[in-house]
Amino acid sequence: MITALLFMLLIKYLASHTILRRMRRTSLKHLARISVLMILMVVLATFLLAQGSTLEYTIKQRGIPIGNLQFTQSVSAEMTVLRLESHAEPRVVFALTINAKEESIYNNDIMTFSSICRLFNNKGKLNKKTRLKGDGYEIQKGDHIEILQLKPIRFNMLCMYAREPKGISKVYSDILQHFLDIKQIANHHYQIHFPDGTYNEYFYENGICTRIAVYHTLYTGSIELKPYQ
Repeated sequence: MITALLFMLLIKYLASHTILRRMRRTSLKHLARISVLMILMVVLATFLLAQGSTLEYTIKQRGIPIGNLQFTQSVSAEMTVLRLESHAEPRVVFALTINAKEESIYNNDIMTFSSICRLFNNKGKLNKKTRLKGDGYEIQKGDHIEILQLKPIRFNMLCMYAREPKGISKVYSDILQHFLDIKQIANHHYQIHFPDGTYNEYFYENGICTRIAVYHTLYTGSIELKPYQ
């Protein structure tokens, strides 16, 4: 919408200065200048419409890198899209490879959709979705669908990467499909416990998640922000 408006304003400007009527007689140099101006305006509009950021992490177990994780946040008008992709090969009692893709969409700060897909050893698959539906949410586990009367979700697990949860006590778990408690341990240090007894600890600097300590029943590890290049 903004891009189209900018084009209309540009054409109006050109017409008001009789450039369109003289364009056939204008030198290639002047035409090039006009083209550059139009391109710059489109680039500016695109930047205003969608601003994004990407964070790269290294997944470690016992201090040894075993995978990578990429988190992306895109903001466009009233919509925010969070995405995560990861690949890890944790060292447990058997060979294990985990590939994960997650996505969350927020409109006016309310989550309208989320999905989480995990592939284990390129065979076993976990696939869950949460969709805003009327006064609640439709949750999907494989082929099973049910409606839950949940309050509007404003903070889910992907948001833990996007910003520090100051003043936030609950987080929606997309994989468990219910809310979990967020406990502040110290300044910029938070903890989330899961029903199976495992837990994660999150550390922040300047509002950015720099490290996640993972305490699993089969292993412990960390997810560490890569230094900026």
